[in-house]
Amino acid sequence: MKKWITLFITISMLFCLSACRGDPPTIASAYTVSFTVTQDAIRYEGTLQQNDEAMTVTLSEPYAVSGMSFVYSGEELQIDYAGHSTIANSDYISSLTIPAVLHNSLSYAHNAEYQQTDESIDRYSLPTPYGSAELCACDGIPTSLYDEHSGLEFSFQLP
Repeated sequence: MKKWITLFITISMLFCLSACRGDPPTIASAYTVSFTVTQDAIRYEGTLQQNDEAMTVTLSEPYAVSGMSFVYSGEELQIDYAGHSTIANSDYISSLTIPAVLHNSLSYAHNAEYQQTDESIDRYSLPTPYGSAELCACDGIPTSLYDEHSGLEFSFQLP
C-alpha cells in the first residue's frame, strides 16, 4: 500500500511541476521605441512604431536623413520627407537599408521562436527572407535586434 501512495504522490508532483511552466513569453504586437544602429561607421537614430496596421520607421540622425519616414502597410511602402510623399514597391528597396532590415525582421515576429530568458530579457530567433535574426525583448517590447544578413545590430529604448 505504501508503494501505491508513494507512486501517487510522485505522479501528482510531476503533474503539478509541469503545470507551473506556463506559456513562453511573446513579443508585443504594438509598441513605439527609439533605436540606434551603426552602418558603415555612421550612427543612425530614429523611432520605430509597430501596430497591427503598419510599421513606421522615422529617422532622426544623421542630419542628411532627419525627418525621413518609411511606412510599411501590407504590401505597400510609403516614403515621406519634407512634406513630400511617394508610394514605392518595397521589393525595389535594398534589403540592407535600415528601414528594410527592421521591416524584414520584425514582420516575422509572430513566427518568433522563444529561446530563453536571461535576467528578465527574453531571447527569440526570427526567420527572415534572407536568413534569421536574433531579437531580445523585455515584457514583450524589443530591446535589441541582430540581423545576420546585414550584420546590423539595433538597440531599442522606450521613448
